[in-house]
Amino acid sequence: MAENKSKKSILIDKVDDGFNYFNGYRLEELKTDDVYYIEAFMKYIEHLEKLTYKLSRNGLGNSSYCGRTNNNRHEQNNV
Repeated sequence: MAENKSKKSILIDKVDDGFNYFNGYRLEELKTDDVYYIEAFMKYIEHLEKLTYKLSRNGLGNSSYCGRTNNNRHEQNNV
């Protein structure tokens, strides 16, 4: 069980690093098509984080929510 939690934590750290990397003006350097799909992936990840958080608050699962979506510039768009 601890091994799964460690793997999940590592994955969350990598995803968080990816968000920071692309939001650190890296998106501006990419082609329009690339930006469109990367932003779609990021929105979907945020949606899943919110859903996980909501389920965990209702006692329906363990939360791995990292809280990043509140500070993300893509939060302006509804997920």
